[in-house]
This record gives sequence, structure tokens and C-alpha cells, in this order.
Amino acid sequence: MRSKGISLKLSKRDRKLARIVRENPRIHFKELGSQPNISDVAARKRFFSLLQKGLFQFELVVPIEKCNIAFGRLDIICWDLDANHLLLERSSTCPRIRLASVMTGEYNFMAIFVGGTLLALQSCIDHYRAWNRDEILRD
Repeated sequence: MRSKGISLKLSKRDRKLARIVRENPRIHFKELGSQPNISDVAARKRFFSLLQKGLFQFELVVPIEKCNIAFGRLDIICWDLDANHLLLERSSTCPRIRLASVMTGEYNFMAIFVGGTLLALQSCIDHYRAWNRDEILRD
């Protein structure tokens, strides 16, 4: 097996463990060890050794639709640079804004909001618009 262009020399038992993990990445160490007839402690040790050698890579995927999280982006045209900076300052105090930035182009300010539901998110964006109406030319 290969990892990052480097050839790994694996024992027959390690190749079998790697195949088992590839087929079932959520396998428990007790079950992993039972197939090549080794203890769960030995299976765990071999697994982490192979992990350290770079044989396995893991990716964390968070399904945001199951976490009750909604994201929204508001693009704004501000009157001038002073208005942009005022919006940036105000955005830093809003717990729902995860990112706010002055931008170039017609829409010169952008804010990314997070809310528990789409309704809550829309409410936050509406409140933000009302709170900053003197600085916003158009959104």
C-alpha cells in the first residue's frame, strides 16, 4: 500500500487490518482484532501505528442540515468608506454574524449570518438592515 508517494512495507496481518478498516471505518477495536485473531489492544496499537505512518486519512463531515444551522449572506452597497467601517464595527458586536468584510465593486460590504432556523436567520438579517439603514444605500 502507498501513502504520500512512499511505499509502506506491511505485514500480512497489517494488510488484513487495513482492508477491514477500509471496508468498515467505524469498526470497534475488539471486532477489528477478532478477525486476524489478535487482542483489541494489539489491534488498537497496530491501527494507530498505521495511522501514524499515513496509511489512513480521516475527514470530518458535519451535516449542517441535521444541526439546525442556517447560513445567510447579505451583500450591501454602503454610502461611503466611513459607512463601511461603521458597519464593520457594529458587526463585531452581533453574535449572529460570523464574517463581515469591506469589499471592492458595486456591493462594497458583505456579512455572513448564522441562525438556528431560516426564520430566525431572516429575522436577524431584517434587524441588521433596520439597525443600519442610515449607512445602507442598497442591499
